[in-house]
Amino acid sequence: MITPACRYRQAHGVSVLLRQIDPADTGGPAQPACQQSCHDPEWWHVEGRDHFAVRARARQVCAGCPVRLVCLVHAARAREYGIWAAMSRRQRQEWLRRLRAITAERRAHRPAVPAVSASGEVAA
Repeated sequence: MITPACRYRQAHGVSVLLRQIDPADTGGPAQPACQQSCHDPEWWHVEGRDHFAVRARARQVCAGCPVRLVCLVHAARAREYGIWAAMSRRQRQEWLRRLRAITAERRAHRPAVPAVSASGEVAA
């Protein structure tokens, strides 16, 4: 059975992702590993009793994907449902929270840049 989330992923989510892939970043044209015909699209949106084993299969596929980083950024920005870049929505939210904290910490410890006037003089 194809769930609405799975149908959305196939029709919208992955097509948006494909438009974001720069062949220069992947060494040539690259397809997400989840788009290979041998993988059941339901793996990325499974619910119910067997979800741990099925999600583990989806994560295995994602682990070797040539566009995993692009997928992760897309899924984090779009707040996608299901497994994307081998992470659940909760894991992506935690990753994004940690990334923002690291970025804020680095900005706080960045040395001050001296002001330079239009004539090129450095202000004290």
